[in-house]
Amino acid sequence: LGREGEVALRHHGERVEEEAIEARTERPVEERAAELHRGARAAGFRTALWTNNAREVTLAVLERFALARDLDPVVTRDEMERLKPDPAGWTVISDHFTARLAPSSSISPLASRRDAARLAQPRTAIEAVVVGDSWVDGLAAAAAGLPFVAYRASQADLDRWHVTPIARLEDLATLPAWLAAYRPDGHGS
Repeated sequence: LGREGEVALRHHGERVEEEAIEARTERPVEERAAELHRGARAAGFRTALWTNNAREVTLAVLERFALARDLDPVVTRDEMERLKPDPAGWTVISDHFTARLAPSSSISPLASRRDAARLAQPRTAIEAVVVGDSWVDGLAAAAAGLPFVAYRASQADLDRWHVTPIARLEDLATLPAWLAAYRPDGHGS
């Protein structure tokens, strides 16, 4: 695994413990994730999940909160060659969206005019933002060349690993507005 991989696995265990404590004091993170998903879609973003968790466990949690069918793709440790902070998971996601956004002469008649126009245009790059709760997510985003939005991530850990997010959020409810204002060229939120 290497030093980063070993530390990432240790971090993952610590994060699971932190989430168990959070669950006793506030709405579960998975419920807030449903809000995030709806808001991201409303802002015009497609959503995917990139996690170091196992697929079976991930899908069980997503099914519990009715999110499994809404996130496409779901990339777990089972679909990527290497765990985060390696960008292998992003490669799977990027390939998925590149294939789905390729020019097509058979665009669904049910697609909105905006979606149909977007789907008909060739894409050379995917505009994306990684939203994560840890330095591991930040390093993975950086390795993939993507901007990182830190959600309740430990500032000490971000500093230790030299991760600089483009934004910090303490409440997922603020993410949809942030995404709606976000501009990849650096202008906006």
